[in-house]
Amino acid sequence: MAVDAHKAQIKRHLSIHFGISFTKGITHTDVLNELKTLVDQNEIQTIQITEKECIVTVHDQNTKHTLLTRGINLKNRYIRMVDVEQQVTNVTIKDAPCEMSDVTICGHLSKFGDVVQGSLRRGLIKDTNIETGTRYVQLTNCIPIIPTATKFGRFSVRMFADNNRTECPYCTRTDHPSYRCTNKPSRQNQAARKCYRCNSTTHTIKDCPHSEKLCYRCGKEGHIQRDCQTDDQEMYGDYVHDIQEGRDANKNDSFTEDNNSEELIVELNKTTETVRIRIEDPSINNIAVSGTTLDQIDKLVCQSDNIVNSDYVANVILSLGTNDISKHRSDTEQITANLTTCIDTLKTKYPNARIGICSILPRRGKGSSIQALNTAARSVNSFTQKLCVKSQVLKYIDLWDEFAPNKTPFRALFDLNDPSGVHISKSGIELMENIFEDFINSKCEGEYENPE
Repeated sequence: MAVDAHKAQIKRHLSIHFGISFTKGITHTDVLNELKTLVDQNEIQTIQITEKECIVTVHDQNTKHTLLTRGINLKNRYIRMVDVEQQVTNVTIKDAPCEMSDVTICGHLSKFGDVVQGSLRRGLIKDTNIETGTRYVQLTNCIPIIPTATKFGRFSVRMFADNNRTECPYCTRTDHPSYRCTNKPSRQNQAARKCYRCNSTTHTIKDCPHSEKLCYRCGKEGHIQRDCQTDDQEMYGDYVHDIQEGRDANKNDSFTEDNNSEELIVELNKTTETVRIRIEDPSINNIAVSGTTLDQIDKLVCQSDNIVNSDYVANVILSLGTNDISKHRSDTEQITANLTTCIDTLKTKYPNARIGICSILPRRGKGSSIQALNTAARSVNSFTQKLCVKSQVLKYIDLWDEFAPNKTPFRALFDLNDPSGVHISKSGIELMENIFEDFINSKCEGEYENPE
């Protein structure tokens, strides 16, 4: 007589269990006495002790839920119970900061499954209390495939899971780890065939169809995984657009100050162009210092105390460059904060001055890194222009359109012997001098008069 496999399947929806390898010698009475501290004895149906585990079966779901959430103590050790019917997935987390709390880790993991209460533990170096940074967590009701790479907030982490929930990158199967995959190329072949632009193993970089670096997270060109904004919506919620706007508007570099009574020019960032400016006017002082950044404004302003009387400075030119973008690795939030601090410092130091903020000059070249810097510079310039429109004290000085009239840097204005594409030619210097002089000699609405 044939037996239907589905009808013969045993349902154990009221059974829970725990391992006993660390509590050898326990008896049924030991387990029962602990269970009675949480539930009524009449609610317990069976207590089975096998070679490796203890299985407890109860009469109703409420009792089962109580035991699952509360746990018991055996031989001075806390014991977690797990549903027999639910398969527990052990997840290993790598690269998460040691300062990240266990609650935060569990919160991020909850999108992949239910975190078993109290299951998270931190990896330690053997025989010490020094952590390795690795976390070990148990999940139930887990999604079929757990990603091997994800982000916890702004931090990239790696994850590995058992129960066939980690996908092999070479064959996309889940029944074996990647190092055992038969399709895994040899070290020599892998090094020879890997494309370091798009990470493909089917061609080398010289045959890559992509012209720019490819993001491994979203698959789009123009940025790398570290700068990808794909997860920003999840990370920042309703404020994502405000934060991205602040980021896009924050790649400034140089600073230039100027005044009519005693004109002042201050260079803060990367380029040496402002240092090379020579305006033949004794009332104009150039205190530019090549290689400085926005957070050094206080030092540069203090240097001007020996040159000019801050109450009589009528014009200040703030020349922006790209040092801050390089220094902060395109951390636009930090750059924006530094720029805002610079402007506030100048307003306080020179209360009667009109402040001109120059746009960032483009870089000459066609490389992907140069194009990325130019894209960032355009975003900063857009932000700076909007900032100036809202203030009567601030004036936007557009250098970009002069040096790149058709969105392409004008070769004659740049030093063709400079492979970085940063420095401008003698003609470019003369053009910048004329633009600065026009600003100094101009009048605008809301301009402050020199004190009597």
